[in-house]
Amino acid sequence: MSKPSPSGRLALALGRLLLHLGPRAYGPAERMLAWARQSTPRAEGWLAFAQGLRASQRNDQDTALERLRAASVALPDNPDVAVSLALALANADRWDVAIDSGERALKFFEEASSSAGLWQMLAWAYLITGRYPAVLELMQRMRDAGLGITLIHLPLMLARALLWNEEPPIAALRSLVRGSGSQLRACLRLVEHLAETRRDALAVSVLSVLPSATAIRALDTMATRAAGPAKAELVLWAANALRKLELVPELALAIASVASLVAGDEDASATYARQAAELGPDQGAVQERLALVWLMLGDETQARSAGSRAVMAGSSDALAAAVVAAGLMAKGELREARRVFMTQRVGDALGALVGHVIQAWIFVAGGDWDDMRRVLQYAADECGEVPTWARRPTLRAFLEVPLEAIAAAKPEEQNQQALERLRSWVSAFPW
Repeated sequence: MSKPSPSGRLALALGRLLLHLGPRAYGPAERMLAWARQSTPRAEGWLAFAQGLRASQRNDQDTALERLRAASVALPDNPDVAVSLALALANADRWDVAIDSGERALKFFEEASSSAGLWQMLAWAYLITGRYPAVLELMQRMRDAGLGITLIHLPLMLARALLWNEEPPIAALRSLVRGSGSQLRACLRLVEHLAETRRDALAVSVLSVLPSATAIRALDTMATRAAGPAKAELVLWAANALRKLELVPELALAIASVASLVAGDEDASATYARQAAELGPDQGAVQERLALVWLMLGDETQARSAGSRAVMAGSSDALAAAVVAAGLMAKGELREARRVFMTQRVGDALGALVGHVIQAWIFVAGGDWDDMRRVLQYAADECGEVPTWARRPTLRAFLEVPLEAIAAAKPEEQNQQALERLRSWVSAFPW
């Protein structure tokens, strides 16, 4: 094996130095380490570390975990890698594994105890996994190590409230929650845990001290997350929490409509949808959910109306845009349908699948074969992630039209494998 060149050693040293300068230097560090790897294999682990940190910055948790795991194998004696992996596991909502990883870092690396983020993560992880006494034990361990417990003051206050079944001081809670900064995401994840374990009063108290916009966004996100695995009660909890907090009643009704849909109560879902439409005719977040509800209930006219209102309100929801574009395609308005997707659209697995199928239809009509094959593959890749409650005859009826149009294209222009996978998946829906 050839020795690393002096320039390679220098590049490796500079890359490592840049990593210690913080998030703004991660990009330059990655580029420097990628260059160093060409002449020294020792740079491989450091490059994986830099890539993992950069992926965490982008909120690409899957890539972050993959690269940080590779870094931990290549650099088993590096405390920074061990701590970063534990934090990445928490960011990916793998709290049990994050606890194991974080505790190992504290056990084997003395330097790990200087990481404020690690202590905070462990405190939140013990809370979120229901191990409330462990937070008090963590406080004592920090004191024994000569560390101040201010770092975990917020999770510590919540742990005490849970253990002693007490209402925390609202003024102190408000001050801590609003000043929590980087801990806010974990705090909101705790609210989900509290809702799931029927600690309603404390969950609503935490939400009540947040800025209204943050609380609304948190409950909206909670409802969306719960709808995927068909946790209808948790979706409804989010709607009721909005009502208790007297925040956006129209969004509460729209979320309740989704909750009823997930639970299989179509009549209640339609009733809530009509009430939400009356109260929030121009609110994008409300109309996004109504587009979903009416599509699932088989009323494509109302679904298109809601989707149009959402798009006009500036929504980036993929499903709402797809419903609008499908209506335009049915009328032969290709240019207008294409224009709907000139804006970047986002959505869950259902929204992504529907959006990509409609885009493939648009590309077929426009003769954009490479783009059609690409987005059709994206759609097929989402099949397994679409929740069971959404696999309904109404969704099959909606998708059959674009899939038939795509199937009519010349065989040599097709992505036959992706098309057959989608058609087979749709045909398996109950009648």
